[in-house]
Amino acid sequence: MFTRRIISFNESFVPLGDKGICHPMAVLWYEGVAGRKKEEIISTFHKFFLEHRDKKKITLWLDNCSAQNKN
Repeated sequence: MFTRRIISFNESFVPLGDKGICHPMAVLWYEGVAGRKKEEIISTFHKFFLEHRDKKKITLWLDNCSAQNKN
């Protein structure tokens, strides 16, 4: 018997420090909607920046697998 697994992707934006200022945000999608290409990854950052467009300062720390090379 063969069953296909759903491949899902996640990009999380978690604030450090005071949680009252900014809430965590997770962007989830699966392979039926989009893949793991640069356009999909950039769209998650675009969504994050739209949500926080009025912030005076945003610092991003990216902790990724070096093979993905998103920096």
